[in-house]
Amino acid sequence: MLGSASAYLQVGGVGFLLFGQSIFEAMGMAIPAWYLQLRENQLQTFLGLFVLSSVAQNMCATGAFEVQLNGETLFSKLQAGRMPSINEIERLLDRAGVPRGIGEHEFGDQKF
Repeated sequence: MLGSASAYLQVGGVGFLLFGQSIFEAMGMAIPAWYLQLRENQLQTFLGLFVLSSVAQNMCATGAFEVQLNGETLFSKLQAGRMPSINEIERLLDRAGVPRGIGEHEFGDQKF
């Protein structure tokens, strides 16, 4: 969530940097000194937005993968240090009592 929010912030920041003067003028406001400072240092502002967005996205990339059932963790990639195979996931779900088979299954308000 933080990664997508930072991407929106980056795009919004670039848009504001490019069109901010028009926005202030359309609102009938004087252009603030801090905005003029950003405009004078466009390259640094673009690089700052890029770096902040990259840092926020990297903070979200933990590499976590977990299989949970009713709040109980059946498998954790961070604890095991590896990804599970599909057969391993099937065994874990079998041990937890999750039924297999062809038939009608409910997921939320949908039936399959």
